[in-house]
Amino acid sequence: MSQYPAYPQLVGSTLQPIDDLVVEESVNGSARARSFFPAVKHRLSLTHSMTSSELIALRQFYSDHRLDDSITVVWRPGCTDEETFECVFDGVPTYSDGNPEGTVTVHLREV
Repeated sequence: MSQYPAYPQLVGSTLQPIDDLVVEESVNGSARARSFFPAVKHRLSLTHSMTSSELIALRQFYSDHRLDDSITVVWRPGCTDEETFECVFDGVPTYSDGNPEGTVTVHLREV
């Protein structure tokens, strides 16, 4: 199992819950909820401001671990809170500008 690098997470990083909860109406008219997921999962978008050397390291990390079954990611929305998720990459990291240094968003999905 790999550990995602501890780059600072910028404002704009998101943690989105994924739930397949479906509410249906029963024959007698009452609401009935069901779900096939055992628990709510999450989609993470981590935004980082990176130097060119950090960007090279991130590209290498993605290349080395893009097919891993699980990557440990620490969600750090603020200075004091953190939560750990086991994730997989959910696509190629996106770059907001063409500069060697800039903002990168990494997309991950909880397993």
